[in-house]
Parts: sequence; C-alpha cells; structure tokens
Amino acid sequence: PEPPVPEPVAELPAPRAVNPAADPPPPPIPAGTTLLGAAEFRRLGDSRYVIELASGSSRIAVEQEAAHQMTGEIYLLPLTRDGEPWFLAVRGDFDSVDAARAARNEALASGAARIGWPRRVGPLKQELGR
Repeated sequence: PEPPVPEPVAELPAPRAVNPAADPPPPPIPAGTTLLGAAEFRRLGDSRYVIELASGSSRIAVEQEAAHQMTGEIYLLPLTRDGEPWFLAVRGDFDSVDAARAARNEALASGAARIGWPRRVGPLKQELGR
C-alpha cells in the first residue's frame, strides 16, 4: 500500500509591515497661525499673561489642537510631568489678566471648544527651567 498523501497546510498570510513613515501627515496648521518655541516665549515679560490652549504628551497633537483653537502666535513649551515629556501650548502676550480673560471669552464665543485659563508668564518660565 502507498503511504497516505498529506493534506496541504493552509498558508498563513504574510505579516503586515508596519511603517510609521507611511502614516498620513497631520493636517496643516491654519493660515494666520505661527508656532513659536521656548526661546521666543522666554522673551516675554514675567508679568505678562498667556492663555492655555492645549497640553499633552504628544507634541503633534498639542500643536494641532492649539492651532485649531485660536490663530496668531502660539508658543509650544516643552515641559516635564512625572519625569515624562509634556507639552503646553499657550497664546498671547497680554498685559493684564483681564485682557487675557477677554481674549479667552472672545475665543469661546467664536466657537473654540477647550481654552484654558490665563497664566502669568513668570511661573511658566520657571517650569521651563526644570
């Protein structure tokens, strides 16, 4: 008698290659928005005010959220939270807390979804130095 013929084994599909470079790029920053860094932020006076726009552990996500909240000059500040990178996006160079609050209220009335409260520049500069 002849030996039994083995049945063909189903082939497994080839593993899908993961290519982060192939992920779609983030949407463009809206016109009228300029992203600035910590060096430019440090030039602001310590007694000036800014408005928090977004924060999180993903730089790109923070940039995108902030840029879609308000236009103008947005400062992206690299901070540390619990030993991990953390990014804070702020806008403005307001001379008083009242001016910052007025700009916040105007943005909210124009449809901005999540805008934080005014913050004094001096303490934020100290956080940058940590």
